[in-house]
Amino acid sequence: MKRADNAINERDEIRYQVKEKIVKASDLEEKIKKYSPKLQKQNNETGILEGIFSIIGIITFEVIIMRD
Repeated sequence: MKRADNAINERDEIRYQVKEKIVKASDLEEKIKKYSPKLQKQNNETGILEGIFSIIGIITFEVIIMRD
């Protein structure tokens, strides 16, 4: 009888932990949805800046080669 009670308690504890993980995952999903547009905008701006710096680097490299 005691063994069965322990098994039931252990099962209940595991179920509780799973429910906690589901709630945490849900909270994280909501945060991702909330901040996703901001992060996407930052990624787009960073991509534009990287492109500009690449073009400047190429032009600078060509100027250096033309001087020689």
